[in-house]
Amino acid sequence: MKDKILIFLTIFLVILFPLSFFIEKRQNSIETYETAFLNPKNENEIEKITLESFGSTLILENKNGFFTGGNSEKTYIFPADQKSVKNFISVLKKVRKITKSESSGEKLNEKNCDFKISYTLKTGETTEIIFGKTDITETKRFVKIPGKNEIFKTESDFEPFLTTSADFWICPEIVWNSKSEKNPADEIQKISLAHNGKRKTLIPSSKNFSKKSETLLSLRHGKLCPIVEAPENSDFLEVEFENNVFSVKIIPATESFVLVYETSGSKYAAEISEWTHNRLNEIFSE
Repeated sequence: MKDKILIFLTIFLVILFPLSFFIEKRQNSIETYETAFLNPKNENEIEKITLESFGSTLILENKNGFFTGGNSEKTYIFPADQKSVKNFISVLKKVRKITKSESSGEKLNEKNCDFKISYTLKTGETTEIIFGKTDITETKRFVKIPGKNEIFKTESDFEPFLTTSADFWICPEIVWNSKSEKNPADEIQKISLAHNGKRKTLIPSSKNFSKKSETLLSLRHGKLCPIVEAPENSDFLEVEFENNVFSVKIIPATESFVLVYETSGSKYAAEISEWTHNRLNEIFSE
């Protein structure tokens, strides 16, 4: 009896051994491609990037090398965080491996997706990438790319950028310059603050001007908020750069302050805390 069992096990193993190679070969035969969501040569040709998710849309537009953000209705337009946009474009142009999924292409489309990214080049050519849910490992996402009917899976290193939240994309600094990406303090020629009808002005010969300029550029605002109507004699901050003039109105709110931006191609409002407001006033206190 033991001999029969041993013979049976031997035959089973003889059959299983080549079968394991067949299974492994089949698993390794899954189609894998190398591609990029954005052709690297088109990195500087992007005119507009549209982000869409569950009825929410945010548009990033290239204005002479400076990206702004806003909704499709343009009820608000704000300066984008240039570093975030650059990092996003770097992820799009990254050459990545995509693996063909066994799912049908009909299960991932414009009406049935988690997120959609489309970008338009200066030539007018538009490319659309559709993203589905993450896989069971939550490290890869299902994706549908142009020119392919199939669904693929790829590393989800772009996850932080899959958002239409303006608070994620907005430039967080209170002061910014649409004609200069870095806003170096040494480019500031004059700083003015109007408060209660009185105006204080700082120029390069003023005491600690460089330090105060750096402090000013380090101040950040909070979340976006509804635009409020500014009183006629409202406080305002004005910064004169070498190549541009920046200004913003400062309106008192219930427990904080509201910054209203309506110049230089911008139209939005953001909150600042009382602490930040005090820091701003301290710059002009000496």
